[in-house]
Amino acid sequence: MIKKKICIVTGSRAEYGLLYWLIKEIEVDEGLELQIIVTGMHLSRAFGSTYKIIEKDFKIDKKTLIQRKKSIGERNSFDKKYLNWVPDIKTSTYDQSINW
Repeated sequence: MIKKKICIVTGSRAEYGLLYWLIKEIEVDEGLELQIIVTGMHLSRAFGSTYKIIEKDFKIDKKTLIQRKKSIGERNSFDKKYLNWVPDIKTSTYDQSINW
């Protein structure tokens, strides 16, 4: 069976709380392969370095700061264009990315 790769991108504790059960379901689904990218406030000591909470629950594939500018007409969701900035993740091979 060919597994579908699902990449979850999370940047804050609030959205991680919303994504937690979805991530759990992806993790146990034998037809899916999970990748997790942690960014944003998770990596900031000022916000409690919350990536450590995620590490207790799941394997983090990459921790990175993603800088992006928002402008009129620019999509608000993450897609392959943004994930290609993340080194060491073969984003061209994932089937779906999820960001809250």
